[in-house]
Amino acid sequence: MSEIKEAHDINEEEMDEESSKEPIYTFVCNLCPPKNEVILYNVDLDNVVHKSIEFSRLLGTTHFLEECAWVNLNNKLYILGGSDDFNKPSKIFLEYDSIKNTLRKLPDSKYTHSRHSLFAHDNQIFVVGGDRLECEKYDINTNEWSILPSLAFKQIYPVLYVHDDVLYSFFGIDEKFKKTDNAQKLNFKNARSKWTKLAYKKNECNLCLYGCGIAKINENCILFLGGMDDNGIRQDAVQFDFTNLTANKTDFIIEEKAYFKDSVLLKLSPKTYGNFSIEETNPFLKIKFHVKVQ
Repeated sequence: MSEIKEAHDINEEEMDEESSKEPIYTFVCNLCPPKNEVILYNVDLDNVVHKSIEFSRLLGTTHFLEECAWVNLNNKLYILGGSDDFNKPSKIFLEYDSIKNTLRKLPDSKYTHSRHSLFAHDNQIFVVGGDRLECEKYDINTNEWSILPSLAFKQIYPVLYVHDDVLYSFFGIDEKFKKTDNAQKLNFKNARSKWTKLAYKKNECNLCLYGCGIAKINENCILFLGGMDDNGIRQDAVQFDFTNLTANKTDFIIEEKAYFKDSVLLKLSPKTYGNFSIEETNPFLKIKFHVKVQ
């Protein structure tokens, strides 16, 4: 979350004359496939704006694809894959710049992806899960894709996080299309590392879910917020400790029931987070901000 810029950290030199006439939208919250629309949040004004995006012919698509995945990094939204009008998975990779209000095409991924998840860490974007076991990553500095080891088992819509150079893929939906509490990890410290199943203590927590948001409490602990299980959308939070690999229930309750498309919530202040909540009965998106962590 340290990569996410605060409002006052934005360098005015990055903005051209035209964009500087508009308010600075510090965070690109999310988008609304298949609509050509992004949703922006201004920290200073504490407001949300829906903005329509014009797609050029050079982008390879006329709209944001269903079942695409996206991740928020440095005022840019990176959008990958999804299913086209014929339900065929895509390799299309786009970048939306919230300051310049531009959408551009980046190099296609090596594999097609749908119902997958993205995670940004150290200027790299990791692609994990969905309809395939194969994983890959995109390097923002070199503008290149490279292949990662394949998953040990299938996870649709996994919740992703990187801790101490280990990439974790939590929960999601398994190959039998049932919600699962299984997790796996990939250790970057070993160049020959493969994905392995994560053994962790659940302490009576129901983690057979997907779509929970993550808020970082400290260097070794995170909160899983909300999500969708077999009983519907949740409002509770589960604390996960990487030191002893233990998940524990908490008394913390988020504002409303919510599940999220992007794993890590945006850090708006030292103890305040926000991002989308996707409504179960509505294809459009509902904003939830100010999830305060004590």
